[in-house]
Amino acid sequence: MPKYIQSYRLLSKVGAGGMGVVYKAEHKYRGEIVALKSLNLTLTADERSKQRFRNEAKVLSLLDHPNVVKILDFIEDGEGIHIVTEFVDGLDLSELLHKIKKPLPLSFVIYLLEKLLPGVDYLHSKDIVHRDIKPGNILLNSKGDVKITDFSIARIDGDQKLTKTGNKVGTLLYMSPEQVLGKTPDEKSDVYSLGVCLYELLTGKLPYHWDKDLSEFKIMQKIVNEKLPSLKELNPGLPDELIKIVERATQKEPGQRFSSALEFRNEILKFKKHLNVNREIEEIKATLNFIRQIAEEKSRSSVYRVKTTHSDQEDQKTVNEENEKVDSPINKKVIISSISLIIFIATLILVYKFVVLRPFVEMIKVEGGVFDMGCYPAKDSNCENDEFPVLPIEVKSFYLSKYEVSQFEFEEVMGYNPSFHKTTDQKSAPVENLTWIQAAEFCNALSEKEGLSKVYTIINDVVKRDSFANGYRLPTEAEWEFAAKGGNNYRTNIYSGSDDISEVGAFINNSGGVTNSSGKYSSNELGFYDMSGNVYEYCENYYRLYGFTNAAGVTGSKSEFAKVRRGGSFASDPAYCRVSYRSTIFINQQDKFTGFRVARNLVTKTN
Repeated sequence: MPKYIQSYRLLSKVGAGGMGVVYKAEHKYRGEIVALKSLNLTLTADERSKQRFRNEAKVLSLLDHPNVVKILDFIEDGEGIHIVTEFVDGLDLSELLHKIKKPLPLSFVIYLLEKLLPGVDYLHSKDIVHRDIKPGNILLNSKGDVKITDFSIARIDGDQKLTKTGNKVGTLLYMSPEQVLGKTPDEKSDVYSLGVCLYELLTGKLPYHWDKDLSEFKIMQKIVNEKLPSLKELNPGLPDELIKIVERATQKEPGQRFSSALEFRNEILKFKKHLNVNREIEEIKATLNFIRQIAEEKSRSSVYRVKTTHSDQEDQKTVNEENEKVDSPINKKVIISSISLIIFIATLILVYKFVVLRPFVEMIKVEGGVFDMGCYPAKDSNCENDEFPVLPIEVKSFYLSKYEVSQFEFEEVMGYNPSFHKTTDQKSAPVENLTWIQAAEFCNALSEKEGLSKVYTIINDVVKRDSFANGYRLPTEAEWEFAAKGGNNYRTNIYSGSDDISEVGAFINNSGGVTNSSGKYSSNELGFYDMSGNVYEYCENYYRLYGFTNAAGVTGSKSEFAKVRRGGSFASDPAYCRVSYRSTIFINQQDKFTGFRVARNLVTKTN
């Protein structure tokens, strides 16, 4: 990967396709973060490919809408062709579908369409037909912004350079019948593609599956002649009103579809009136948190960084000088001896701390009490809407593990280690990259190992909880926050044990991009380590808003959408490591930023 393309410093590769590659880049003078799309070098001699890039730049230069990516620059020189646009720090809708592997929550689908359809209507008002609307060309970020991208084959009314009759352009599985037949597409062709997108979002599947037994020709025949497979069969819980909207948008005859994207949106808004407002907010919040999490993971991986304070020659000179110093025979011996001594001492400390001193799962008794659950803006400027209202919550006494469950502990009980950040020091490294279900299974297995009654009954990912069992379990949100805030010793700290995150946990600025040893930083008032930072921690509860239900209840809420996780991770900004911050995760989502600690009831029954 090159370091620079003219004035843009390339930071990381964020996507690639048949036509080109997309980089995250920074303007070396303005410091502006952008997306830079480059035509593949193998295609620079192909005039048609170059024309598509020029076409995309031309279309984008005509557009200015909050739901359409904004063009910032166009570069064509002897080394290639590049389009520079605003950078959307998130993912495309295709990635989201791939990660979730099931239909998106209904409320979030409606939320998406509310934002997406005005952007499409704006394109049409400018006499532009996108012609390739699909999940991969719809960008999302954790703030809820929705952006349409990739205008390489968009048609401007009257411009026929890339749209001769008989040419089929677009992505087959999202094409309208008229596109498949090679006719000139119009606004209603985009409406059809939007209808197919809606079908996929609601079912997790495309109408015509592209498998080994289905050729491209057969798919074309189905698109032109066959009605879309029943949505009810794929998702029986879908409301009839919404099914009718999908069916109208995907009619074979253009004249029978919605006349415009605006009419499409109006029908969606009518349907929205029937939704449960409380659940709508919860599902949108949970899904946006999920998007933030994926974007966070993408931004931490494969990052290409170069220094900006010196020229490349000065950097190389400094490196060479340092290498010459290290290459001295005397210096080598001193350095090797020093490193060996440091490693030996560090090993003794770790063995003593985590093998001699630390039992298998060390628990701390948390005395019950009443505390204010939530965030005070006067103390914490980063409070979010779902951290209100502040509620006085009573928590009964319970036990909670002093450290996050380690890779060693998990493997000893379960027989495997799912962690992404595997290490030779498994006794001190937190286990991660596991689902909520796997954490619950660990609790059951540990309970059986110690002769205790299991808390969870798990059948096909349906979980039932015995509130009176004496075994291990995950802490509720209320228990977690109570313990993180110091229990009855609560001192209104923003993080667990301090107002300075660097004192008590591993986060983006001090972690080195990986999980850190448990107990490396200071404990909080009750002796718990890493309740801010290192890895997010699973809670018992499903996510609910405080204002609509007792989300802080000891037994958790009755919603069945996304689980709560707390505490932030080694890759998190400080705001996400706060003791009141609430994040969400799907029950079957495997995540290298998330681990857990275990809890037990204080007053229990016997088997």
